[in-house]
Parts: sequence; C-alpha cells; structure tokens
Amino acid sequence: MNARYTAGPWEVLGEDEGLDRVPYIEVTVGECGTKTFKPIAHIQPTFDGCDDWLITDEDQANAHLIAAAPDLLEALIDARNNGLIYWEPITSRGSAAKNDMLDRIDAALSKATGAANG
Repeated sequence: MNARYTAGPWEVLGEDEGLDRVPYIEVTVGECGTKTFKPIAHIQPTFDGCDDWLITDEDQANAHLIAAAPDLLEALIDARNNGLIYWEPITSRGSAAKNDMLDRIDAALSKATGAANG
C-alpha cells in the first residue's frame, strides 16, 4: 500500500493555548523547529457548559489514539496480510468468525486509507 498520509511516528506534543487563550492538544510529526515538523491534529478542549474550556481525560485519550494511527494501520495491514491468513479455524463457527474478522479489518483499512470514499 502506498501511504497517502504523513508517515509516523506521530506524537502528542502536549497542551498549549491558542491566541484566544483556549487550550488544545497538538499531535505532530517531526522535531519542533525543523523542516520535518508538521502538525497533524489539534484536539479541541471540552466546554464545561459554563464559561471554561477544559482538557479532559477523554481529550487526552483522543490525542493518543490519533498519534497511534500510523502504527495501528501498519499492524493491521501486517495482521491482515501475514498473520490471519494462516489461521485455520477447526469449526464452521470459527470459520465464520474468521471471515467476520477479515471483513471488519478490510472495512477499517478502507476507512483508514480513504478507499471507502472512492
């Protein structure tokens, strides 16, 4: 597969504040201050319903999940192409489970690579 996304490793740079003093979490690639540095995502904070923006545990978890995306994609491709093809279930139920798992992996890979959108 030819990667159309920015190659990893992606990492959570940490919390920062924008000009509007609203905090956010940044996921980046490359070393800050170099030509290889590139922001990948800004995780917006959660509004507390009153007058404050908060970085929650869920916001942090979302940032780490995004940062792990290239590694997860590579592992899933490897599992699909090299691991699961050798799994031979001994029952029809196991065979159906394998086929279901392969279908779910294929759908996830299509979503991750944009193939599902044409």
